[in-house]
Amino acid sequence: MSRREAYFVATKLPRVCEIPKLWEKGYCAVSSLNERGEFDVLPLHANFISLIRSKLIITQKGNTIKEIPLGAGVLAVRGNGVEVYIGILR
Repeated sequence: MSRREAYFVATKLPRVCEIPKLWEKGYCAVSSLNERGEFDVLPLHANFISLIRSKLIITQKGNTIKEIPLGAGVLAVRGNGVEVYIGILR
């Protein structure tokens, strides 16, 4: 399944988290792992879509870290918001 196909499938599935205006709510970064390695999404990040695996890490101001384990999913950054979809790949 291509990234584009996975994204369109994902848009029909429940979201694990949708954090519009993430940075206004006190979050500093969202991190995960894709086929190229670890990556971070920071404030004012360009629109971005990636297949992700293993985990999702949300860092709040003060370095409070919330780690969410997951098998695989799609992370989409649009308009300074982050959406994560799971249950796509097996």
